[in-house]
Parts: sequence; structure tokens; C-alpha cells
Amino acid sequence: YEMCRSSTPHSSMQEELQNQEKIVDMLAHEKEDADTRRIDLERLQMDMDKVYLEGEKEALEGDAMKVFSLYPSRSFEDDASSRHFRTAESQFHRLLEGGASYRVKRVDYVVNPPLVRTFQQRRLELAQDMDWNETKPVLAFHGTDAKFIDDICRNNFDLGRVGKSTGDMGFFGRGM
Repeated sequence: YEMCRSSTPHSSMQEELQNQEKIVDMLAHEKEDADTRRIDLERLQMDMDKVYLEGEKEALEGDAMKVFSLYPSRSFEDDASSRHFRTAESQFHRLLEGGASYRVKRVDYVVNPPLVRTFQQRRLELAQDMDWNETKPVLAFHGTDAKFIDDICRNNFDLGRVGKSTGDMGFFGRGM
């Protein structure tokens, strides 16, 4: 009996030591996982900086329309400003007909939070009836008189006015 009593505290100490080693090992793995998640988060933040213009995320959190004027650059920066400008510029040139030669001097990137939210909601609604890929945005250009630009950016297109100035009532025809 004496021997059993004396061996119990010893085995209990060994078990406690093994438990502590397991805890230390678990904590080391948790720290590695946390470091990996931190690095992933930093990479994601860097990627997000390539998507959003400086001040765009803050603008999207509000309700006021904000216009970001983007200008051409000879050097290629891997940031949102260059990406948005170059995308609009290349798409514009791609759609030109008859070899017309134009130079894009500025792109106004308009962020209108209420319209963005409405667009996102409508896209989700469409996705219930069709494949998500079919709901991708279309980059299109609309010719209009300069006096109408601000109203279109603030309030969206008034589809009731389609063709009023051109007589073209076609879907995305000359006037749209």
C-alpha cells in the first residue's frame, strides 16, 4: 500500500508535466496560426488598396456622391487609380468605330453609395433566377449633353427618357 501511495504522486506529476507540454505545444501552434492569419490579413489589405481609390471605402459608407478625377500616367502603378483609368481608357478605345482617334485626358470615377447599394441588391435578386456570371456588370458608354451628366450620376438613368433626344428607342441603341 505504501508503494502505491508513493507512486501515485509521481505519476500524477508526470501526467501534469505532459499536460503542460501539450498546452505549450497547442499555444505554439495557435501562435503560428495567428501569425499566418495576420500575414493573410495584411495581404488582403494590400489587395483591397488596389481595388479601392483613396477615400472610396469611406465614401461608400456614407450617402453622398463623390467624384474621383483620374488622369493618365506614363508609369504604371499597381493601384486602383491606374486600374480604373486604364480600364475605362482601353474599353473606350475598343468601342471606337471607323478608326477614330481620341485621347482620354480624364476619367471621372463616380461613387454614389445609394445607387451602388441598389445595384448590388438588384444583382443579388437577378442571381436568384440566373447564373451569377450572367449578372456581371457591363462597362458601357453613354453619349449625352454635358448638362445632363450630374443628374444622371446622382439619380441614375431615367429610362422614361430613352430616345427622347435621338428618336432611337432601341435597347442600348445610339442614344444609350
